[in-house]
Amino acid sequence: MNLDILYNKIAQVSEVLPENILLAAGSDGAIRACFGSCIVPRDKIVLTRPTFAMYDVYGKAFEANISYVEYIIDFNGQIRLNLKKLFGILKRKPKLLCLPNPDSPTGSIMDEKILNKILNICKKINCYVLIDEAYHLFYKSSQIKKIKSFKNLIIIKSFSKAFGLAGVRAGCLIAHKDTIILLKSFKQMYELNHF
Repeated sequence: MNLDILYNKIAQVSEVLPENILLAAGSDGAIRACFGSCIVPRDKIVLTRPTFAMYDVYGKAFEANISYVEYIIDFNGQIRLNLKKLFGILKRKPKLLCLPNPDSPTGSIMDEKILNKILNICKKINCYVLIDEAYHLFYKSSQIKKIKSFKNLIIIKSFSKAFGLAGVRAGCLIAHKDTIILLKSFKQMYELNHF
């Protein structure tokens, strides 16, 4: 199946090159590709809680050492990530940080300055940052432009939420071209179904 047309369309809409994209069987397939390419048993990973269940499933399936960062309610009644705990865990130099933004089910959004701080710390400690933007089209901001500065940044996109195409099982990863080469080492024979 020739997917060049789809790669080019996604590249055009995302304002990246086709070499920055890897198609996957939905967000689930994209997450699996990240874990399969980047994680070996006993690697440290960081997951938010609550979040999409497949992060925990793949963390356990790939025998990772999982640390959880919970969402808390701040003094203004807003749901936000426990940043003090997150920065403490990052000192242990994990291999992968999974960060849905906007998050589901909390709906919380990471502040841009905090996100930049996290990306810079993770760049220094060689930690991949997987930002799941499955709900990005319901929010005004994306982190795609940062893939040029951060080889460790991996963005996941889904076509199931805003486009209502869950049954198609289509998603993609967007990252620096060198990171995409790594991720392709674990891609399935067919990135998408025939539909």
